Amino acid sequence: MDFSDKIKKGAALLDTQRPGWRERINTDTLNVARGEHCILGQIYGGFGTGLDCLDISGQAADYGFSIRTLKYPDLESTTLYGELTRQWIEHLENNK
Repeated sequence: MDFSDKIKKGAALLDTQRPGWRERINTDTLNVARGEHCILGQIYGGFGTGLDCLDISGQAADYGFSIRTLKYPDLESTTLYGELTRQWIEHLENNK
């Protein structure tokens, strides 16, 4: 699973809408599956609040903020979200 294009799209959106957002992310607690610990949760205080502020409700997966688990029927959602979290951390470390 390669989420890099979606993560780049999400990072670009945040760069435009919320400059300096990277400094707010704690990669030690980052967990895309948990609303308060996901990228949007750490920036906006909650996943849903972040979606509303960015006006991307229903599009979170397109920006790497969530996953459409039905696209991966053979994998458990914990595996998918773990991989998405790992790739976000990698992106953040490589794009400081």
